[in-house]
Amino acid sequence: MSNHLAIATVTATLGRVVQAGIQSISGAAPTITTLQPIPGSGTPDVGINIFLYQVTPNSAVNNSDLNLRRPKGDLIRRAQMGLDLHYLLTFYGDEKLLEAQILMGSAVKTLVDNPFLTSSMFRKTLADPNFSYLAESTLPEQTERVRLTPLSLKPDDMARIWNTMPQANAMLSIAYEATFVLIEGDDMGDAPMPIRDRRTYVGQGQPIVERVTHMGRSQRTPVTMGSILSIIGKNFKGQDTRIKIGGTTIRPPNISDTQINLNLSAFNAAGLKAGVQSLQIIHFPPENRQIETHRRQEPDFSIESNAIAFVLCPKIVGEAQLSGWEQSEPLPGEQRLQASDIDPRQGDITIELDIQVEPSQRVLLIMNRVIVTGEPANLVSSIFQAKVHDIPTQTVTFPCTNLQPGEYLFRVQVDGAESEFSIDTNLQSSTFDQYIGPKIFIS
Repeated sequence: MSNHLAIATVTATLGRVVQAGIQSISGAAPTITTLQPIPGSGTPDVGINIFLYQVTPNSAVNNSDLNLRRPKGDLIRRAQMGLDLHYLLTFYGDEKLLEAQILMGSAVKTLVDNPFLTSSMFRKTLADPNFSYLAESTLPEQTERVRLTPLSLKPDDMARIWNTMPQANAMLSIAYEATFVLIEGDDMGDAPMPIRDRRTYVGQGQPIVERVTHMGRSQRTPVTMGSILSIIGKNFKGQDTRIKIGGTTIRPPNISDTQINLNLSAFNAAGLKAGVQSLQIIHFPPENRQIETHRRQEPDFSIESNAIAFVLCPKIVGEAQLSGWEQSEPLPGEQRLQASDIDPRQGDITIELDIQVEPSQRVLLIMNRVIVTGEPANLVSSIFQAKVHDIPTQTVTFPCTNLQPGEYLFRVQVDGAESEFSIDTNLQSSTFDQYIGPKIFIS
């Protein structure tokens, strides 16, 4: 393949071939230039000018192998571009002596005898001291020869070529096409290791998860580690069916082809974290299949379903612990908050969750003060961020400031997934169907 000097090497070699051919015919070497044929450009009074007026992609070469890259964009092999070079050969001389026409005839005869530019011709050009600036050209390494073909241009086509050159006067000319020059990129690409063996495993069909519902509860109820999920779909039964959540897989105890009921408590020790979770059904190959001993440690392929997402919410465990301030439980019958008691409080609140919190997760404590009867109805809401921790933990501490004494409902939010309030379900209670916990008393 050839590098960036290929086009210039073809032009220089074409000039050398034409000059040597005419010298063998007439005994004298004509002047050869490679300039734009306009007045004052330096074209010869008697000689030939070879002007590269157009370069076009060679469709046949460029479409021969379009798969140069893998789906991720990696090169399989070096990229390359095939080009066709279009030259205008213009002839100069004394019109009375028909010198221009004689030069044209000699040039055409030369190119009839030499319809190809070969690797040996390119090497002679690179060895010529006059073309030392082309010494690094790799065009001689191109396998395909460069074919020279005269172009049959109509008068209008020839006129358009000359009209592109301002102040140019049309001269006796002929056009040739050099087909083709293959320029290659520098990026080598890479080659994968060959496949040693092919093994097949026939499964029962790809499992498909259509939806995941909260079994026995309202679909608006938060999903926690104690929830039971109903997974609906098809093709669930396999020789070894497992459920994958996050990076952990388990074998569910009961499976039908269209439904699996999953108690999330089975993942208690799996290190799940609050937030959006990805759930999949996976068919693994049978463990007792026959396989060569030296290949038993190789990874097996499996058949995976589509992934479906659900939000796993944290759950508050036990009572919140207050430190750094005084806590006093109000006595029965006492008014819990004096209207005059407006001094702000500050301190730490430590809460234990049923699920681990990663250091990278954003954890918030949201507190809503309970309005006491007779107090101005101004709902107080406060949000505090957890202290930074370096390892996964189920216990988080929140520094709190500017809290008025009183009773607060609180919940914890981890990456947008919130813990659940408890609701009073006692029909005889004065707080029936209201949030009643969990609570904190700030005194």
